[in-house]
Amino acid sequence: MERPFPAYKGTEPYIFVSYAHEDAEMVYPEIARLRDQGFNIWYDEGISPGSTWRDEVALALTQCKVAISYRAYRANSRPETPEGATESRSNRGRGLRPGWRDSV
Repeated sequence: MERPFPAYKGTEPYIFVSYAHEDAEMVYPEIARLRDQGFNIWYDEGISPGSTWRDEVALALTQCKVAISYRAYRANSRPETPEGATESRSNRGRGLRPGWRDSV
């Protein structure tokens, strides 16, 4: 699925968005709606080529004002989910807002 827009890069406040790629069909319309309302959105489209994914995610988390985690139930057991990055960085003076979650 094509990404809806380039991720925000700049010094203004932004929302960090975490999601599983298999959920992009549900997540992309939501983040596009937020962007259309004037919010700056950073998501993994903003990872620079040649950089380390975990480092880029950690940096984006430390600089965001709000983090939204779109987490499907199946994502909780995925080994590649960056639990360490999101849990250790998300609560440093920023709000962590859950997105949606499938029924169990």
